[in-house]
Amino acid sequence: MNSHLLFLVLGIIFLILLGISIYVILVFNKLKTYKNEVDRLWNLLRIKIENQFKYINSNFESIMLDNKEYLKEIIDKYMLLAYIEDIMTTYVELEKIIDNVEENPVKTNFLKENEEIDKLKVDYNNVLLKYNNTINIMTNKFIADAFKFKQGIYFISKK
Repeated sequence: MNSHLLFLVLGIIFLILLGISIYVILVFNKLKTYKNEVDRLWNLLRIKIENQFKYINSNFESIMLDNKEYLKEIIDKYMLLAYIEDIMTTYVELEKIIDNVEENPVKTNFLKENEEIDKLKVDYNNVLLKYNNTINIMTNKFIADAFKFKQGIYFISKK
């Protein structure tokens, strides 16, 4: 009789450990999937943003603006940035400057490309929301911390 009870207790402990292991694996896979998608979208955004800065820099002389020195400072600043949040903030500054430029082909092309960037920003923020929410679930916090998953930074808007 005692051996049946022992097997029952060991069986229950085994099932609990199995359930916890499956839960950890599922949460890890979900976090890894979201993290990979966030990274993929950020890389696309970073490349497009870099192209926008290069485009404005190469067409700098054709931009009619009262304060061109500030525009040049923003372009130069971008070339030194490494942190995601700084890149986002600097790009928003560039968007605001270009909004004040007189209509010309450079502004038109910039704004056209910026429409695609805006769509990527929305996609990025949507996936990042899912990723951050998954991390913030109480039971998932331990798993996220153990595997070094950190919350991401949302792409800010110029509005």
